[in-house]
Amino acid sequence: MTELAAFKFALIETAAADPKLHGSPSLAVLVTYLKFMTIDRQTLKPTLVYASNNTLMAHAAIRSKTTAAKARKLLVNSGYLKPVKSKTSDGCEKFRIENTRADHVRAHIHEALAFHAEQDVFRKAEERRRKAVNERGVPNINTPSDAEGANVCDDRVPNFDTNYLRGNLKGYILGRESSYQDLADSEPQEPNSYISAQSGDELNEPLPIPENDAEAESMVAMICEGASVHPAMKVRIKAMLTDGILTPRMIDGMLSNLRKETAA
Repeated sequence: MTELAAFKFALIETAAADPKLHGSPSLAVLVTYLKFMTIDRQTLKPTLVYASNNTLMAHAAIRSKTTAAKARKLLVNSGYLKPVKSKTSDGCEKFRIENTRADHVRAHIHEALAFHAEQDVFRKAEERRRKAVNERGVPNINTPSDAEGANVCDDRVPNFDTNYLRGNLKGYILGRESSYQDLADSEPQEPNSYISAQSGDELNEPLPIPENDAEAESMVAMICEGASVHPAMKVRIKAMLTDGILTPRMIDGMLSNLRKETAA
């Protein structure tokens, strides 16, 4: 029983930090399944589990059967619930519970901690820079009389702008069915369309894992297009892609900091 309790606790820790389950009641559904998981006294192995939609709705505080079914399907697709091709007399499908994503989630936590630490460094540096500017005072630059009333704005997009990248990544992240080349050839979207078109959950969803090294290199090139990204950071971005932990929010954070450095 001690080993079973340790397994359940470790599984809950993994699922709670898994970005694949973010924004879904899948964790509560998984906990519900774990309630019915015991040790078979004859085989000394964990028992198979099953639960109807009504059971999941009651134990996981879910309001609809559709939501319960989607949460269960996400657990199956993520590898937490393994179908065994067996059902109860009432038609409930039986599953074997596994913790197959433990290593991936640990890597995600490690990368996320490093990412947030970098963000803190950039944020503190930006705060110091703004404080120094405020202490020095903003210079009063008068507009030349011959330029008054004239439109002197430059409509060209700066080299480090990533709106083109964001528009294409949106289709690649959410569409999934489009080919990478189709996305590379698509037209750029309006400024900020990538952020406004997605919810917070989608921004935290990891990008699809590249099928091979060539695709990974192409994705890194697309992500870094137009920005002065250090080779070491490109290596890290590629590693995060292949590990399945790189999210649009992380990309936006990294490139935003590069834009601030370039502007400064």
